[in-house]
Amino acid sequence: MLAKEQLRLSIALCTYNGERFLQQQLASITQQTRLPDELVVGEDGSMDSTLVILENFARSAPFPVRVQKNPCNLGSTKNFEETIRRCEGDIIALCDQDDFWIPCKLERLEATFLRDRSVGLVFSDGIIVDERSRPVGQKMWRNCPFTPALQRQFNAGGGPEILLRYNCVTGAAMAFRADLRRFLLPIATEWLHDYWIAFIASAVADAVAIPEPLIWYHRHEAQQIGLKALTLPYQLSAARKMDHAYFAKRVRCFESLTEHLSGIREHLRDAALLQTLHTKVAHSRVQAHMRQCTRWRRALLALRELAGGKYQSFGRGFKSFFVDAFL
Repeated sequence: MLAKEQLRLSIALCTYNGERFLQQQLASITQQTRLPDELVVGEDGSMDSTLVILENFARSAPFPVRVQKNPCNLGSTKNFEETIRRCEGDIIALCDQDDFWIPCKLERLEATFLRDRSVGLVFSDGIIVDERSRPVGQKMWRNCPFTPALQRQFNAGGGPEILLRYNCVTGAAMAFRADLRRFLLPIATEWLHDYWIAFIASAVADAVAIPEPLIWYHRHEAQQIGLKALTLPYQLSAARKMDHAYFAKRVRCFESLTEHLSGIREHLRDAALLQTLHTKVAHSRVQAHMRQCTRWRRALLALRELAGGKYQSFGRGFKSFFVDAFL
């Protein structure tokens, strides 16, 4: 009888001053029903006990653990880039220091990749918990919102179109085939690693969104980047921060993405994506320009973008129109 087919699974974990939740995360990895083949860690110059925790864990872990101490602080995006480069497995699962995993996570991810070799990216929903690891009654995708209809669209090949509107893929819940690294790296400095990886992976390969929550996602004040509670005051505050500089950065982000994808155009699942990206850049330029206009001119420009379908294609419909026109 042939042995059950398996893939080599690498975990790419990045750490920085993560002592508060790191042990819980490491424990959840050892409790997986399918253990990883390696844990590769990028340690970014922590000033707390993070490194000691990692070194102690490496001595007793039931799988190889390789810890790289960065010579200088790289920041989260470049730290993930370098850690991903060092992984030796067929599949790379990204891991944050301040979450923890549901025991069947790696088993479910591997099964999804084995079921269809055309799948290059897999990601799941997660349960949001507070600082004491208590569920707050929300899942990550509802917080986006990443609705069942959008999930079906993503799984049918519409990932890039959805990601042009907003990022619904959390890095801590993501895994991808290692052979996609030739398309994914290097990561442009303007981008968050998970957004960049999700966009390009879904542009060159099939992607699967698993609605089953496979991580517990900590929401806490100290996290560098994370899902916030979408209260009305928070949404208004966030909208008012979308100033000229914010949209100027969006222009740079999508220009760098367009340039990157132009270099691998022969591998894109849909060649028309490049033209869509040019339209996205043009829309972001108009949004940046609005912030320097008089109120009535800003409203007119927003109405023009609305009539052209830009907010439906690249934002959240009338909500994004309202922010541009009136806030």
